[in-house]
Amino acid sequence: MPTSTDLGLLTDLGLLDPQGRIPDARCMSLGSDPEALRATAQRFLKLQRPERAIEALDKAIELGPGDAEALALRARARLLLGDRPAAVRDLTRALGATGDPRPLSRSLRSDSLMQELSASPFLLEVFHPDSPLVDAKDLLHEGDYAEAAAIIEEHLAGAPDDSAALYLLSVARGSMGEHEAALRAAEACAALSPDFPDAHFNRGTELEALGRTEEALRAYSEALSCDPGHANACYNLLLLLRGLGRHQAGIEASAQVLLRVPDAALLRYKRAESLAIIGSWDEALAELVKVLEQDPGAAASIRSSEHFASCLGSPAWEAALALAEGRASSGS
Repeated sequence: MPTSTDLGLLTDLGLLDPQGRIPDARCMSLGSDPEALRATAQRFLKLQRPERAIEALDKAIELGPGDAEALALRARARLLLGDRPAAVRDLTRALGATGDPRPLSRSLRSDSLMQELSASPFLLEVFHPDSPLVDAKDLLHEGDYAEAAAIIEEHLAGAPDDSAALYLLSVARGSMGEHEAALRAAEACAALSPDFPDAHFNRGTELEALGRTEEALRAYSEALSCDPGHANACYNLLLLLRGLGRHQAGIEASAQVLLRVPDAALLRYKRAESLAIIGSWDEALAELVKVLEQDPGAAASIRSSEHFASCLGSPAWEAALALAEGRASSGS
């Protein structure tokens, strides 16, 4: 529980009102100093207000997308709110953003709350650095799928219920085009860990590769039920629905995911395509402007896309895209 000193300091900082209540964060000016934002978030975490901490950390990460400390703090806040998939995403980004991940890894291993994530295959290097699966992951990244599969299967011989190993095996077999074997591994992983979204995502990709479209749609939907911010699952779902002519369903699903992961530029771009296909030009343009703000390099793809060809000559589109390109290239 916060002490009276904590409460006094937070009141002095304007984070509490004179009655000791936390005001609506939308009415607060959190500033633009990443260090101050992280400190603010830590105080909110101490007050057991993770939702307020996330608001401060979102701004810190917007200012510095590679801010490993802010990402790790946001992972803690997300865990406190019960959003484990988002916590894993943040920690994975944090580890990738730091030049030497060992200090952060040691800190996470000694954190009892973070131990909730120890079964994640994405964080093996953190919680199980001596596992042979770490070597298998490295081989997967290097494209040596057969050797990775051999290591994983040897591990599974002694630990057949290791869901992380089954997940990695599904990746290895799928990457080699062995879709039936990959599907079996993904299904076994999902049976052991039904709340693991990437198990369902891998099921979806393998079912899609095998031409089992409706089952793939259900698998992607299950991935999104486990993690409503799973941009990759939604991306595949959107394109699969588009192929079936069910554009509106894909548009609606992607809108919900983008509320949670607004920086998923590729998903946003594909959503703009679907909007253009059904003739919702104003909405498509609004999405493309956001894409350009995130990725100025998308301008060439937008201007060469058949989906947007009929509108690119219009003054409104040209003016909006030119303005967005200018803002993006200047970094403003």
